[in-house]
Amino acid sequence: MMRNDFASTDQPEEARRTTPRPGPAENVRRSAENRPDPAVEEHIILGED
Repeated sequence: MMRNDFASTDQPEEARRTTPRPGPAENVRRSAENRPDPAVEEHIILGED
């Protein structure tokens, strides 16, 4: 009974084997995508193309 407490949040064994986990480079790229570029943000604020 106690062993199944985290079963819903855990990936199935098969998915854990076949799905590659994102590496450090992927994490850096993803966080950079989520952070707006200051220059782009400035264009948006100024309403320029």
